[in-house]
Amino acid sequence: LQSIWTKTNDYLAKEQKIQIGDKEMKGESYPLILDAPFSNADEIHIKNIARELPGVAEQVIMFVMEKDWRYAKEVIEGKVAKSYVLEKHSDTYSEIIKEDTKCQITE
Repeated sequence: LQSIWTKTNDYLAKEQKIQIGDKEMKGESYPLILDAPFSNADEIHIKNIARELPGVAEQVIMFVMEKDWRYAKEVIEGKVAKSYVLEKHSDTYSEIIKEDTKCQITE
């Protein structure tokens, strides 16, 4: 996954150039957005995947089920800038019921 993402992101960043007057602006890197990246993994694999994800892209945005977050949290929490808890009311409406901005970032 990391290799594919890195090559794709590098390609897009190089290929996207915008000419503004006499200045050439290059593209920027893109966030990696994942919906339920741990859904088919067991506890050990969840931890392994969570350990690697921060190195895959400059910004990783994940939608994770609470049952999976319990395992991932142990290895990734120090790299999380913000987390939110969503409550699903229907197929078309979810609400943010909790925002955690106290996450400690470690390098």
